[in-house]
Parts: sequence; C-alpha cells; structure tokens
Amino acid sequence: MISVRNMSRLLHNSGIRYSSFINRHRINRAIELFSDGGKTMQQIAYETGFSTPNNFNRVFKQVTGTSPGLYEKGVIDNKKSAIEQ
Repeated sequence: MISVRNMSRLLHNSGIRYSSFINRHRINRAIELFSDGGKTMQQIAYETGFSTPNNFNRVFKQVTGTSPGLYEKGVIDNKKSAIEQ
C-alpha cells in the first residue's frame, strides 16, 4: 500500500496537487451517488468527505463546471429519457 507521503510526492512530480486529486476522487464518487439516486445532496456531501454542503458545492462546480443541483437534475432527466425510450 502506498503511503500518503509517497502518493503526494508522486502526484507532485506529475504536476498534480494532492488536494486536487482527492477532490476529483470525491466528486467522482458523488456523481456515482447521484446516479444511484435516493440520497440528498447533503447526505452525498458528507458521505464523500466534505465538511459542509457549501464546500461540496464549491468544489463540485470547480471540478465539473456546473453546480451539483444542475448536475443532479441532468442525471434525473437522463434517467427519465432512458425509461421513456
């Protein structure tokens, strides 16, 4: 298993900040949870390791370019379209 220190060093050598790597991983997990449905945005924020829903919203928008609310709506709309076809 790779240590946090070694992971940080590997990412740094690749030009990636450790915090950016972690945030991307958290947002990818949040996107999976949106797709699964059944959880509130607040539940997803805490489950993915964010200290507050506001922090989650800010980072989500930084990573994806859209707010979690608009993303979630798009996921729901896409599921409805798939069901209707």
